[in-house]
Amino acid sequence: MEDKTIARRFRYTSMQIVHMCLVLLGLAGMTALAGCATPYAGEGPLPDKGHQYAQATGHVVRSHSTGLLLRPFSSLFRLTFVTLNTITTTIKPAYPRNVEKLPIPPINDGPGMDLVAWEAYLDRTTRPATRGTIDVVIDGEEFFTRFADAVNAARESVSLRMYIFDNDDFAVSVGEMLKRRSNEGIDTRVLLDGFGTIISTIEEQENLPADHEPPKSVRRFLEQESNVDVRQTQNPWFTGDHVKTAIIDRQIAFTGGMNIAREYRYDWHDLMIELRGPIVDVMQHEFDKAWAHAGFLGDLAYARVALRGTPVVADAVGYPVRTLFTRTENAEIYRVQRKAIQRAQRYVYVQNPYFTDDVMLFELARARKRGVDVRVIIPLETDRGLITRNNALAANALLRNGVRVFIYPGMSHVKAALYDDWACLGSANWDRWSFYLNKELNIATSEPSVVRSLRRDVFEKDFATAVELTEPIPEHWADYFYELFGDYFF
Repeated sequence: MEDKTIARRFRYTSMQIVHMCLVLLGLAGMTALAGCATPYAGEGPLPDKGHQYAQATGHVVRSHSTGLLLRPFSSLFRLTFVTLNTITTTIKPAYPRNVEKLPIPPINDGPGMDLVAWEAYLDRTTRPATRGTIDVVIDGEEFFTRFADAVNAARESVSLRMYIFDNDDFAVSVGEMLKRRSNEGIDTRVLLDGFGTIISTIEEQENLPADHEPPKSVRRFLEQESNVDVRQTQNPWFTGDHVKTAIIDRQIAFTGGMNIAREYRYDWHDLMIELRGPIVDVMQHEFDKAWAHAGFLGDLAYARVALRGTPVVADAVGYPVRTLFTRTENAEIYRVQRKAIQRAQRYVYVQNPYFTDDVMLFELARARKRGVDVRVIIPLETDRGLITRNNALAANALLRNGVRVFIYPGMSHVKAALYDDWACLGSANWDRWSFYLNKELNIATSEPSVVRSLRRDVFEKDFATAVELTEPIPEHWADYFYELFGDYFF
């Protein structure tokens, strides 16, 4: 594929832009009409997506009514932070363009940053690392095979926390497996982000079997004729729980970018990791807190579980591994990765589907001007058209500053980075929502075997698969409007 082909894929005509605006207006109108819908009470099919729109509307109402009553402290705290962050996003100064005036130096050939000092810094500024083992799991076939094997071999429990549990044929098959295991006596708990899951069932899906009849409610489907216990997190102020974890028997954990949906199994390039050892205890404790918070007692239940501390159940094996979080008023994943870019001396490799944070783009450009080998992989297509335009502007800005930009052919949902042999990967995108507003979980380590695996099996292979940009992607005047829009909504 040549650069001209890439340029054509990114080019939007004025008519296409107008069409997208009309689609957005139409979606807004349908959502408003859904607000007048009566919640579904019968068993017969509803026309089109009426049931899902009614679910979405009802969920938003509950999140801002009974949800606030059951979770008054966390909801008020989150509202305060969302408001302050929105104000900051509005008035923050644009990052200086004079970095583009600096010459692009040759790549450094000296040593990378001091990893011992870096890990000690993280121990002081976040929390001490725990221990565990990490196995990199690439793409849906490998992950869902391992996941199914682990669930089918479970002896005691399955704890699943997902942003999206779709209603397509593949997600239904996963649901049937969970239902079967629950009926066989396995304690099966499924925690869903309410808005993420409901909205995913509204979106039109391609390549579904002709005879597939999607369940109208994922929660009811999972609970029907089973012992699966399902809770949906509320979404006050439209913030969400973007974490994806699966924990089996408190001994094995999976986390990363994959949700339960057909595209993650068959279509997209994505990444999960399998964890064992004491790090699993930490992740189970995080699940238990989120589970309690989604229940009837809300804030009180969360406080009770949090005060109990992390139970020790998993086998004591492994090397130093740490969790990083995005929580209300704690942009830890953003803060730590920004500091890692600033400390990097040799190389920074980043792969992420959504690049809309201006500060991090500036830091990448500045690192390249220090002689750091900075490379970025972004997808040619995303699941959100407007974000594709943001990615195009980000790619051009990085290219102007000497950063090597690789366009992945198709959708890559991988969220991973290497900073001088320190790895950071998980659920977080490079956007405002993941860095500041949503709940996120990343795993980080400087263990050489993990870094080698991530570099060899993910980055080097994807550099070879992707097409490197050598000329800017054509821009349109509307792209800058979308970029401004994206600072708030992407």
